[in-house]
Amino acid sequence: MLRHIVLKTFAAAVLCACATFEEPGSLDVSAGGAGKDGLRTIAALADGGFILAGWRDQTKPGHVGVGYLVNIAPDGSVRWDKDIVTNGENRVSNVIELEDGRLVIVVEEYPIADDPGQAVIMELSARGDIQRKKAIGGPGPDLIEVMRRAPDGGFMFAGESAPSNDGDYQGWIGKLSADYEIEWEHRIGEPTSPDVFQDLAMTPDGAVIGVGMLNEHSTDSENPARPWAAKITAAGEVAWTQIVTSGDLFALRGVVAMANGDVAVTGYSRKWDIGEYDSWIGVLSSDGEVVWGKELTYAGFDQLIALEPTEDGRFMTVGARKVDDGDFDVLLVRFSTDGDEVTAYQHRKPGRQFGRAVRPLRGDSVAVGGFDNQGEPMGQQLWFLKTSMTGADQ
Repeated sequence: MLRHIVLKTFAAAVLCACATFEEPGSLDVSAGGAGKDGLRTIAALADGGFILAGWRDQTKPGHVGVGYLVNIAPDGSVRWDKDIVTNGENRVSNVIELEDGRLVIVVEEYPIADDPGQAVIMELSARGDIQRKKAIGGPGPDLIEVMRRAPDGGFMFAGESAPSNDGDYQGWIGKLSADYEIEWEHRIGEPTSPDVFQDLAMTPDGAVIGVGMLNEHSTDSENPARPWAAKITAAGEVAWTQIVTSGDLFALRGVVAMANGDVAVTGYSRKWDIGEYDSWIGVLSSDGEVVWGKELTYAGFDQLIALEPTEDGRFMTVGARKVDDGDFDVLLVRFSTDGDEVTAYQHRKPGRQFGRAVRPLRGDSVAVGGFDNQGEPMGQQLWFLKTSMTGADQ
């Protein structure tokens, strides 16, 4: 069930009453085992199906277990699923479908014993069989949060890179050739604090904008992390880095480029005095300054994570909203480029649902993925929802 709230000329503290509607032809699919599984991303396939990617059998904190892929047919049935294992502490963080139906995935290896872990690029057949693998990064553990196809057939990537296996990371951003060779890369931030790029966007002039969290203020109890953005030119040179200042903004999680060189961004702010988080949306200029930013203020812990453009020129972002009974709803927010129209939707069912990936589809349809606890305190599964937003703005 989806509940929606329409906010015109948005005021953060004023919300309209919720309404509900049924969605014809929707899919609500859970996959995985009986352990603690989770979804990291979804990919919409050319044939109308989807790939769910993440992990199963979580073995320690940090959303990591055995790397896992699930191929969902257009009717919601499971065509195949695969474990993707390298050093045994893995998650699949990205999936890209190539023109011939093959898949390119990113496997994140987490440190175990004397193995520091690396980012591993794999080519798979359309059936999920591994055909090629290539590790990149080093000497410490390196993680790719996001990888996207570049216009020249290569790939842009962003994440975090550690000089050693001591828990400290720098933001890592770079470009791979079509053959997965590093053409350029940068490690930005303090080498003694956990900094990370969590998303990237390619601007019309060929530059790359990365967003995430800079932890250089980790000794400050009131501000242990700051929202952070950086711009890399088309030639691979660092143009600027910027701490993004807007109220209590705490982290940037998603970014999408706009035609004028600005970028839409999403994340969350933190209210230290009351221990709550609020979802946040906004736009940054081409030099990293805040054009506008708005909080979606509810009680409790809320955040927005993934951000994607819709075909009508707006943006769709997904995250989680904590509700009165202690559970979490998936929170979907659609907003215009100027922020004058913001529409929030909640997906409500028993248990805890965390939205971590969103793919706007044709028309008003949307695919959402995340975690699904279904009320079980120790178990969770990869969860996937395909639904139509038709009529939500009326």
